[in-house]
Amino acid sequence: MRWKTIAAEIERTATARGRATSGRFSIEGLRLIERAFAAGVGIESVLVAESALARDDSRVRKLLDRLVAADVEVLETPDIGLSHVLEGRETGAMAALLRLPESTSLESVLPSSGAVRVLAAIGVDDPGNLGALVRTALAAAADAFVISGPGDPYHPRALRISRGSLFRIPVVRFDSTRELLAEFEACGVGTLAAVTLEGDDLATVQLAPEARVAICVGSEAFGLSGDLVRQMERAVSIPMADGVDSFSVHAAAAILLYTLRK
Repeated sequence: MRWKTIAAEIERTATARGRATSGRFSIEGLRLIERAFAAGVGIESVLVAESALARDDSRVRKLLDRLVAADVEVLETPDIGLSHVLEGRETGAMAALLRLPESTSLESVLPSSGAVRVLAAIGVDDPGNLGALVRTALAAAADAFVISGPGDPYHPRALRISRGSLFRIPVVRFDSTRELLAEFEACGVGTLAAVTLEGDDLATVQLAPEARVAICVGSEAFGLSGDLVRQMERAVSIPMADGVDSFSVHAAAAILLYTLRK
């Protein structure tokens, strides 16, 4: 049965290797598939639970009609089969297989002049944190979201946490921080390192109206390395109450992006 073939492909995308070798990723749930379709992301196939079709939900039917009209393969799937694919998660009785987007350069997604804000996640490998950072970047009107290191924004958990934000903001990935810093320089984008202690107090940071700045955050566990911070133009800290180690990385990113907004 065709649905079994697609189910196997979706299960394959659960690993980084599977995504890389197949050139595909997957999403689940009505809302996420709606948002992917609205953003023009390359949806190839959609599995829909038999029970969802039996309910004749107008929202589900509307989406399926639009998918079929766009030549997306839609397959009725036994509930137990789809539940296996979703590992029991109740996310809307739908799952989709999509093409990974082609890699792009930072220069191609940023305006050539005027103010710019970029959120850069360096060494952030936790999928939940990545998804939250993408969502934060979009909500704060960042021009792009940049990743350096092993983190994968197309990890299933990252996609669920981002709630479709990944489809609405340019995402640029770098294999190394050296490449990332070189690209920032080529694009005229300055670097601001978020550090827990010993950076300039955020309240004292004043940016020019046309400033082009990347706000760089590190992992929850280790933050940005001292060597990397020294390569950036400025380090900034957010004041905290006594006895607190740090903000969560996405909370810190939200505060920085809002305070330093265009």
